[in-house]
Amino acid sequence: MPTSRGVVARALVFVAGIVAAGCSSGGSAPPAGTGGSSSSGGTSGSGGTDAGRSMTDAGSTIDGSTGLDSGTTTKDGGGVNPHLHCGDHVLDPGEQCDDGNKINGDGCDADCRFTCIAGPVGDAVCSDGNFCNGIETCSANHLCQASTTNLPDGTICGEVNKCLGGVCRSATADCGDTLVIAPEECDPPDGKGCGADCRFTCVSTDLTRDCKSTDICAGSPRCDDSTHTCLPGTPLADLHPCGTNLACVSGVCSSKYCGNHVVDPGEECDDGNGITGDGCEPNCKYTCAAGDPLRDCGAPNSCFNAGTCDTSSHVCDPFVPKAAGTGCGTGENCVQGTCRNAVCGDGIVAPSEACDDGNLDDKDGCTNDCKKNTPGCTANCSCQGNGDCDDGDPCNGSETCASNVCAPGTALGDDTACGTGRICIAGGCRLSVCGDGYTDSSIGEECDPPNTGACDANCKAQVKCDLTGTTWGVKIAVNVGWGDGTILEPTTGQLVQWAELSNITQGSDLKLAMKLKPCGLSIPDFPTTTDLGGEWYGVTFADALWEKPGIPVVDATGSLSNRAPGAVIKLDTVVILLGVTFTSPATPLGTWTDPTVAWTDLVQQPGVAVSDPDGDKHDGITANVKTGALPPADKPSSTGQYADVIADLNTPPARADQLYLAVKQVSSEVGSLDSCTSMHGAVTVNFLDNHIVGCLLDAQSGNAACSTQNEQIVDAVRPHYTVSSATYSAAAVPSGATCAAVRAAVP
Repeated sequence: MPTSRGVVARALVFVAGIVAAGCSSGGSAPPAGTGGSSSSGGTSGSGGTDAGRSMTDAGSTIDGSTGLDSGTTTKDGGGVNPHLHCGDHVLDPGEQCDDGNKINGDGCDADCRFTCIAGPVGDAVCSDGNFCNGIETCSANHLCQASTTNLPDGTICGEVNKCLGGVCRSATADCGDTLVIAPEECDPPDGKGCGADCRFTCVSTDLTRDCKSTDICAGSPRCDDSTHTCLPGTPLADLHPCGTNLACVSGVCSSKYCGNHVVDPGEECDDGNGITGDGCEPNCKYTCAAGDPLRDCGAPNSCFNAGTCDTSSHVCDPFVPKAAGTGCGTGENCVQGTCRNAVCGDGIVAPSEACDDGNLDDKDGCTNDCKKNTPGCTANCSCQGNGDCDDGDPCNGSETCASNVCAPGTALGDDTACGTGRICIAGGCRLSVCGDGYTDSSIGEECDPPNTGACDANCKAQVKCDLTGTTWGVKIAVNVGWGDGTILEPTTGQLVQWAELSNITQGSDLKLAMKLKPCGLSIPDFPTTTDLGGEWYGVTFADALWEKPGIPVVDATGSLSNRAPGAVIKLDTVVILLGVTFTSPATPLGTWTDPTVAWTDLVQQPGVAVSDPDGDKHDGITANVKTGALPPADKPSSTGQYADVIADLNTPPARADQLYLAVKQVSSEVGSLDSCTSMHGAVTVNFLDNHIVGCLLDAQSGNAACSTQNEQIVDAVRPHYTVSSATYSAAAVPSGATCAAVRAAVP
């Protein structure tokens, strides 16, 4: 509703705002006795007794007192009181209107002023103070008019208020209305610091909103409490392991990554081994590809012939070095695929040399400047003593004189040092150079030959492996044969062993020291001859057996040829004993040399004793005899089933379904360090045999422990292995890995 001017205010205006109106400029008084009309301007109400007394100041009475007198004339610079005749229906000067009444709000108020004037000011006059019922307006005839439409419900009308039914009321939380009302923390949502629920996206003190990621690959994001937005962490490097068969890819833990053995989108291949040059590179691109100038098997340098790409394996055919001595620049020649300065005495006849016999002896057929061939003394030269036969080259052995004839010596092995910066190669003392195929640390080489994936043109390792502190799972596959047709049918198969190498140290001389622990054994099935029924026997070992604390851990040693992938790695001879121990005077290498010796005879030797490594209170390691149907690949038996092992010669015979074995193996290994986490190679098995040191009869035979006679018969039935070949493969595993993890790493 319109707001009227206050009565008190109007009274004050009426009393205090009287000014002269209608008077002449000289301010003369009206005629005496006119009764002091309000329109005449200033005579007293007593009949004009004050008619000649005008005010000299708008703020003083005639007698000097403050205020005005109803009978006193005022001066305002020539104007008159505009309200003197308000209400007489006459629009006098100073009035906006005069409707002859004293009613406010009817268009002309009691002070002869318009109730409102159309426009912003007038509208404000008409406001009823309620924002929600719409905006009041002023009509053309100066009347305030209420809005006919309330503002929409929900219109904000205060810090925590909204319009409802035309009235401004306290509001409740409504996310998105821009009002922040508990439990809201912000409004409106902006997709950044203010979430869709009108709560801060992150708060560092709130564990549920502290930006920490469940994906370890994201690094460690943190909350900026000033903006309530998450600041990114530093993502882990690509291919950082983040779970079983998972790795980081662009800061996200994913099963799709280069190295997962699956060709994912964008990959050409994925062999998962991280080895360069094997057909599939560590970036999951083919090593070579026909038509790709960057992968076309071009020669690595001028001392190699260009290769070709095998379109099926995507491996470059081996680059063939150009012939030693091929010129590759002024005063330079090729040596094992490397362009080197021609040096007299390196054994390579360069284009600038007439000869080069690998030494600087001036009297052996080639002068010490390699400029001239001269007649040299041969092995048939006459001699008086060994000194007459010495050709000055230690690598071809020490020559001797016998019956006045020089006889050659026994050549030293390749890579044997024969002087400062010189090594033996093919029986001759040669300058050690990058490209001769032998890594010589005395001249600063880290690898050789050069120009391979891991060895650069200067025989420096592009990747340097340090095995110190690493742990490896090793799988050894031994191809064996057994049986002489008397008890067991002649058969071949593969015996598989697993081991863990741990606590490795790698010295500056590339010598290795480590611990070796057996982690698994798989023995091939073996059949009896047809005379003994053509039965098939098989045994298995419980996985838990290899986790037992009594499984022996032995010291082992080895060496590396260099630190780069591709280096030769050797593991020296090591003896593995399971279920048997050797003490003085017996030694592991000097006892049990005859595989056909009976266990009962062997165990009587001084220094030989049985042990219980799996802790089941039975000597040896326990093997369970297989039961059930034979695999289809095996030779059919009369029943098609595995049989328990025969334990006596009765009819029917007693049989054993649990065997207790003692095992001895002596072996060494030499192979290639494929990468810093994988290797493979050949195994030399010097000795391999097992004995049955006890057994348990099956249920049909009484479930009793085998007698000595039973043990002897079961032991006689065991295979006596002959090794034809053996290989190994190995992969790095986490420190402290279980035997189960070792077997899984090299299945």
